[in-house]
Amino acid sequence: MVTTGGRAQDPDGETRDATFGAVALNDGTGGFAPTAAGDVRIAGTGFIFLLQPAFGDLDDDGDLDIAVGGFGSITTMLGDGAGGFAAPVRTSVGVSGPIGHVEAVHVDRPRASSVRR
Repeated sequence: MVTTGGRAQDPDGETRDATFGAVALNDGTGGFAPTAAGDVRIAGTGFIFLLQPAFGDLDDDGDLDIAVGGFGSITTMLGDGAGGFAAPVRTSVGVSGPIGHVEAVHVDRPRASSVRR
């Protein structure tokens, strides 16, 4: 996935800066082929910085999902395993400022390699 900035029109008619993402699949020869989804708006409105996506299996289905920060929120997009993603879901996390970095980790389940016996 790559991210880029752009302008987007909101339902209220205002045009705002936003972060867009595009996914390209490895074609097996060292190249990448864009998915049919094209550019997807992944950030909330009014951002003046690009967001760096974090990848992880957020719903334990074996497919990579995406999480990005925002202004007091985190936006997630669940992957379908074929390079496509569900619509972005924005969740407020109780922080009053911008979240510039997100990392996908399991905090309620230790990794098998980190368990000591």
